[in-house]
Amino acid sequence: MDITQHGLDRADLVVLVGHDGLVEWSANRSRVEVADMLHDIADSIEDGDPVMTTATASGLVAAGYQPCPAQDAPAPQGTPVWSARLEWSLASGTMIRARYGVGGGELGQPATLTVRKAASEYICGGCRHVIARGAPHGSNAGAHYCGCCITTVRPADQFKKAA
Repeated sequence: MDITQHGLDRADLVVLVGHDGLVEWSANRSRVEVADMLHDIADSIEDGDPVMTTATASGLVAAGYQPCPAQDAPAPQGTPVWSARLEWSLASGTMIRARYGVGGGELGQPATLTVRKAASEYICGGCRHVIARGAPHGSNAGAHYCGCCITTVRPADQFKKAA
């Protein structure tokens, strides 16, 4: 087995596996990017995809974001979960007056999410870690939270009176 310069000039990653199981690889990418590419390939094989069309190195990791250290979500796929971090918005009206005794202020509530497999790479709305494609995480229509920023117990709402 031999990886030629011509082969490496035409690809970002070249991997050769011999009949004896020995692996030789060479890349025009960082080790972190190579690991991301190999994870994409492994996920494709596990999912039963007949052909892997793209194995991309993480542009977000290359840009300086850190990968999420959580290996899994705290609940199985399809389970409702919540963000540990509260999302704040202005709130006013009769419901706020009845609940908090004032006409308005800021209301902090956790995002309601569902554990899903990431269809793409995302930045966590809580800790800013990279959520890798295929990783279990909490998401809804627009929010994505990594495994270390979601909880199976809903955090309590918080209210701040308007100044």
